[in-house]
Amino acid sequence: HWRPFWVTLAAILSYIGAPPRLRIVPERSGHALALTCHAWGFTPPEVTLRWLRNGEVVGDTRGQSRALPVGDGTFRTQVTIEVAPGTRDTLECSALHPSLQEPVSVTWGESFGAISGDFGGLGFFGDFF
Repeated sequence: HWRPFWVTLAAILSYIGAPPRLRIVPERSGHALALTCHAWGFTPPEVTLRWLRNGEVVGDTRGQSRALPVGDGTFRTQVTIEVAPGTRDTLECSALHPSLQEPVSVTWGESFGAISGDFGGLGFFGDFF
Protein backbone atom coordinates (compact mmCIF):
# COMPACT_ATOMS: atom_id res chain seq x y z
CA HIS A 1 0.00 0.00 0.00
CA TRP A 2 1.19 3.47 -0.86
CA ARG A 3 1.43 6.07 1.92
CA PRO A 4 2.04 9.78 1.59
CA PHE A 5 5.65 10.75 2.28
CA TRP A 6 4.76 12.84 5.32
CA VAL A 7 3.05 9.87 7.01
CA THR A 8 6.20 7.79 6.62
CA LEU A 9 8.39 10.71 7.73
CA ALA A 10 6.20 11.25 10.80
CA ALA A 11 6.55 7.58 11.75
CA ILE A 12 10.34 7.72 11.39
CA LEU A 13 10.63 10.95 13.38
CA SER A 14 8.42 9.64 16.18
CA TYR A 15 10.74 6.64 16.48
CA ILE A 16 14.10 8.42 16.40
CA GLY A 17 13.06 11.85 17.68
CA ALA A 18 13.88 15.26 16.26
CA PRO A 19 15.39 18.08 18.33
CA PRO A 20 13.74 21.50 18.54
CA ARG A 21 14.85 24.37 16.36
CA LEU A 22 14.79 27.74 18.13
CA ARG A 23 14.30 31.37 17.19
CA ILE A 24 13.77 34.50 19.29
CA VAL A 25 11.26 36.98 17.89
CA PRO A 26 10.98 40.50 19.41
CA GLU A 27 7.78 42.53 19.73
CA ARG A 28 7.12 45.86 21.42
CA SER A 29 4.81 45.46 24.42
CA GLY A 30 4.02 48.94 25.72
CA HIS A 31 7.27 50.30 27.14
CA ALA A 32 8.79 46.84 27.37
CA LEU A 33 10.18 44.48 24.77
CA ALA A 34 8.55 41.04 24.58
CA LEU A 35 10.96 38.34 23.42
CA THR A 36 9.24 35.15 22.33
CA CYS A 37 11.26 31.99 22.00
CA HIS A 38 9.72 29.78 19.33
CA ALA A 39 10.59 26.08 19.24
CA TRP A 40 9.49 23.95 16.29
CA GLY A 41 10.30 20.85 14.28
CA PHE A 42 10.62 18.56 17.30
CA THR A 43 9.21 15.18 18.23
CA PRO A 44 8.22 13.69 20.63
CA PRO A 45 6.13 16.62 21.96
CA GLU A 46 7.72 16.65 25.43
CA VAL A 47 9.92 19.75 25.59
CA THR A 48 10.80 22.28 28.27
CA LEU A 49 11.64 25.84 27.26
CA ARG A 50 13.16 28.20 29.76
CA TRP A 51 14.61 31.70 29.73
CA LEU A 52 17.93 32.46 31.38
CA ARG A 53 19.05 35.97 32.34
CA ASN A 54 22.82 36.19 32.79
CA GLY A 55 22.90 32.40 33.21
CA GLU A 56 20.13 32.23 35.85
CA VAL A 57 16.71 30.68 35.16
CA VAL A 58 13.99 33.35 34.96
CA GLY A 59 10.68 32.60 36.66
CA ASP A 60 8.66 35.61 35.48
CA THR A 61 7.78 34.52 31.95
CA ARG A 62 4.54 34.10 30.08
CA GLY A 63 4.10 30.37 30.52
CA GLN A 64 5.12 27.91 27.87
CA SER A 65 2.25 27.02 25.59
CA ARG A 66 1.28 23.38 25.11
CA ALA A 67 3.18 21.70 22.26
CA LEU A 68 0.94 21.76 19.20
CA PRO A 69 1.18 19.44 16.20
CA VAL A 70 2.34 21.09 12.98
CA GLY A 71 0.95 18.40 10.64
CA ASP A 72 4.19 16.81 9.48
CA GLY A 73 4.69 14.70 12.61
CA THR A 74 6.53 17.46 14.49
CA PHE A 75 5.43 19.96 17.13
CA ARG A 76 5.82 23.64 18.06
CA THR A 77 5.57 25.73 21.23
CA GLN A 78 6.74 29.06 22.61
CA VAL A 79 7.55 31.00 25.78
CA THR A 80 7.81 34.79 26.23
CA ILE A 81 9.74 37.12 28.53
CA GLU A 82 9.38 40.91 28.84
CA VAL A 83 12.50 43.03 29.21
CA ALA A 84 13.28 46.73 29.34
CA PRO A 85 14.46 48.06 25.97
CA GLY A 86 18.22 48.49 25.92
CA THR A 87 18.84 45.98 28.69
CA ARG A 88 22.43 44.82 28.88
CA ASP A 89 21.50 41.46 30.36
CA THR A 90 22.37 38.33 28.44
CA LEU A 91 19.08 36.60 27.61
CA GLU A 92 19.08 33.01 26.49
CA CYS A 93 16.28 30.60 25.60
CA SER A 94 17.11 26.99 26.36
CA ALA A 95 15.25 23.83 25.29
CA LEU A 96 15.40 20.46 27.04
CA HIS A 97 14.21 17.57 24.85
CA PRO A 98 14.47 13.75 24.94
CA SER A 99 16.30 13.71 21.57
CA LEU A 100 19.15 15.80 23.01
CA GLN A 101 21.98 14.83 25.34
CA GLU A 102 22.43 18.50 26.27
CA PRO A 103 20.04 21.46 26.03
CA VAL A 104 20.02 23.49 22.83
CA SER A 105 19.90 27.27 23.20
CA VAL A 106 19.73 30.58 21.42
CA THR A 107 20.95 33.92 22.81
CA TRP A 108 19.41 37.35 22.23
CA GLY A 109 22.18 39.64 20.98
CA GLU A 110 23.09 43.12 22.16
CA SER A 111 21.73 44.85 19.09
CA PHE A 112 18.00 44.78 18.38
CA GLY A 113 17.21 41.72 16.32
CA ALA A 114 20.59 40.08 16.67
CA ILE A 115 20.63 36.40 17.49
CA SER A 116 23.34 33.87 17.99
CA GLY A 117 23.59 30.36 19.30
CA ASP A 118 23.50 26.71 18.42
CA PHE A 119 20.29 26.22 16.50
CA GLY A 120 18.93 25.62 13.02
CA GLY A 121 16.38 27.27 10.81
CA LEU A 122 17.51 30.71 9.79
CA GLY A 123 14.72 30.98 7.26
CA PHE A 124 11.57 33.06 7.25
CA PHE A 125 8.90 32.83 9.93
CA GLY A 126 7.04 30.39 7.70
CA ASP A 127 9.71 27.82 8.56
CA PHE A 128 8.04 27.11 11.86
CA PHE A 129 4.34 27.87 11.36
